[in-house]
Amino acid sequence: MPFAGMAVNRPWAEAHADVLKRFLDAYNKGVAWFDDPKNRDAAISGQVETSKIEQDDVEKAYAFLRDKNLFEPTGEISKRKVATVIDALHDLGDLPADFQVDRLLLPGATRISD
Repeated sequence: MPFAGMAVNRPWAEAHADVLKRFLDAYNKGVAWFDDPKNRDAAISGQVETSKIEQDDVEKAYAFLRDKNLFEPTGEISKRKVATVIDALHDLGDLPADFQVDRLLLPGATRISD
């Protein structure tokens, strides 16, 4: 199952832009595959086989993840939505006041929308 977020060291990403692009392309294809309802049975059976978790639990997790639209199917990141999370983390004291959204985005690698 896909992860909801990833991070990479900026100097490494800049030095390995080709590898990062191929990884993100593969990841986005995986999310699109997961998001396609025709792949439900294959996704569930693969997770059951790999994890040895009970099928009923995997089916519930699959439904939760798909129903909540937790994965961005286009690979695009909304700068506005990330800024909202950062603002909430500022309010909680979990991030310093000077932490800005641009610190998390890498132009050229990250597809950014507003």
